[in-house]
Amino acid sequence: MEARSASVHDLVILLNAKSNNGSTALHIAAENNSKETAELLILHGTNVNEKDKYERTALYVAAGNNHKEIAELLISHGADVNAKNIDGVSVLHIATKYNSKEIAELLISHGADVNAKNIDGVSVLHIATKYDSKEIAELLILHGANVNEKDKYGVAPLHIAANNNHKEIAELLISHGSDVNAKDKNEFTAFHIASKNNNKEFVELLISCGCDICVKDKGNHLYLNDNHKKCQEL
Repeated sequence: MEARSASVHDLVILLNAKSNNGSTALHIAAENNSKETAELLILHGTNVNEKDKYERTALYVAAGNNHKEIAELLISHGADVNAKNIDGVSVLHIATKYNSKEIAELLISHGADVNAKNIDGVSVLHIATKYDSKEIAELLILHGANVNEKDKYGVAPLHIAANNNHKEIAELLISHGSDVNAKDKNEFTAFHIASKNNNKEFVELLISCGCDICVKDKGNHLYLNDNHKKCQEL
């Protein structure tokens, strides 16, 4: 009996042994999409929520690699769908970054926070906007994501859409109540950003949605010569 207890103890230690970067065998199985290995590890008691040195869980790794079956397996055995890495990046953030819609749906269906923010205040919707993941943006908004959420610099998703000229996502955001006159900490609006980047169609979209073309930034600057004349006329 003592020998058996010792062997079980040794097995548990081995299952949760870590590499130099803190990865466990389960992290590696998740990265390599090795479902059978993951099942075996879980069967023998490995901790599904163990974190590496960057505080990433196996579910985080699976989401970042779009390994849905592994993600389903981990969640079914208690993996934390709201786990975050050392920078506050959630599993849903990373699934969104890599446009893994099915995993995003899976996470949300199991209670993932659609308004999760990293240490810089960047929300999942900020990430969807940055990487032009329109379908995930729609999914997030459908489940209550705040379209006017701001990061620590005062940047809203619409600012990001303007900076990257992601017009379709901008239309989506605006149709769900995004403030077209929202200002960041430098008092830049989406109109300022689109104008500076010479994104004519984006500027036209904002104007058609009622943005203030005469608003000035923190440096007291106006943007777009054609619209300066309109401001002077006003």
